[in-house]
Amino acid sequence: MQNVTLAVVLTGVSAAQGGVEACPDLDGNGVPDECDPDCDGDGQPNAYEIQQGAADCNGNGVPDTCDLASGDSADQEGDGIPDECQLAGLGWRFSVQDQ
Repeated sequence: MQNVTLAVVLTGVSAAQGGVEACPDLDGNGVPDECDPDCDGDGQPNAYEIQQGAADCNGNGVPDTCDLASGDSADQEGDGIPDECQLAGLGWRFSVQDQ
C-alpha cells in the first residue's frame, strides 16, 4: 500500500464564515507561496521577486543576489553581477562628472 498526500485549497468561504483563508500566491502560478522556492527567506517566492524587477541575468529562476550569496555564481569584480553574465575580460566603470 502506498501513502498518498493530498493538498486541498478551499476557496469561496471566508474565514469570517468559518472557512479557511486561501494561502497567498504572489506570483500567480497556482502554488501557495509557502511551497514555492524562496532563496532569501523573505516570504516572497523567487519568481515573484523577479517579476517585480529583481535581476536574474542568467535566467535560472533565482535572483542574482541569491546566486551570489549561495556561491552558485561568482563575482570576481565585486559589482553584484554574476561573472557568467558579463563579457570575459571587460570591466566597466562609470563615473559622473560635474560640469
